[in-house]
Amino acid sequence: MVEAGQAFGASPRRILRQIQLPLAMPSIMAGVNQVIMLSLSMVVIAGMVGAGGLGGQVTRAVSALDIAIGAEAGISVVILAILLDRFTASFGQGLGLYATWAKKRRSRKSDVEQARIDAENLEIGHPLRSPGGVA
Repeated sequence: MVEAGQAFGASPRRILRQIQLPLAMPSIMAGVNQVIMLSLSMVVIAGMVGAGGLGGQVTRAVSALDIAIGAEAGISVVILAILLDRFTASFGQGLGLYATWAKKRRSRKSDVEQARIDAENLEIGHPLRSPGGVA
């Protein structure tokens, strides 16, 4: 793909932005996903050494044998991990809210470009299609 971009005369910045980064996005987001999961596991470990937050609640519940708070805090960590995992996975696969916005932006851009081409064709007096729709 990079060679094709170079053959068509794309600048190095454009090759990076429009070819290399989209191709690498699944791998990049898999790495981000792993970092997020590691940090969530560190939340519980940080709670063991005295930090507050959700990890502190898990540690407090385990040390006091409070099953209700332990289950609540543990399930909260798991739900947070699942949500963040699904978000990063969808972003890496080109799904989700950002991808929807990007598709709409590209669609608007192509509509504007097509309108410009149509206007140029009408100014020249050589429309690509005849008014009846038959070329």
